[in-house]
Amino acid sequence: MFQIGETVLYELWGVCTIECMETQKSTEGVQEYLVLRPVYHDTAKLYLPNKQACLEKVLRYVLDRDQIRELLQDLTKEPLQWVEDPKERSRQFRQILSEGDRGQLLRLIRLLYLRRKELREKGRNLRMTDDQALRDAEKLLNGEFAYVLGIPLQEVPNYIHAYMDALEE
Repeated sequence: MFQIGETVLYELWGVCTIECMETQKSTEGVQEYLVLRPVYHDTAKLYLPNKQACLEKVLRYVLDRDQIRELLQDLTKEPLQWVEDPKERSRQFRQILSEGDRGQLLRLIRLLYLRRKELREKGRNLRMTDDQALRDAEKLLNGEFAYVLGIPLQEVPNYIHAYMDALEE
């Protein structure tokens, strides 16, 4: 069970600290809520029903430095393959984004980063839907990586891309 003071990843808001528990009236009667404070949205306060089944679906523990390094080192293992059909590719990307698996998100970022690099050499750009998938995947990881690695949020994409470039050499 999640504890007060822990830092967690909330699927909709990113990195949050569990601030306290509060009891409030709701349409279902009196309920206990976890109160979350998003790290990168300090004026927001989020209330989640303190029900184990509900919390396990939307909250995850934040990775540590070693786990992030491991994910980055495993980037070349089982890489995603480029799917030529735009509709099928979009479906695959949406599935990866919705599942939130950090390893798969990094593989998606790598695939799109390399594709963008290849296209730019030809004077072209990613399709809009592919570019959006890249931004969405980065958004899902950036807050957690910035928090754990102690780097500014805006520097995370460069950190990941530098790691990817080193893997390509």
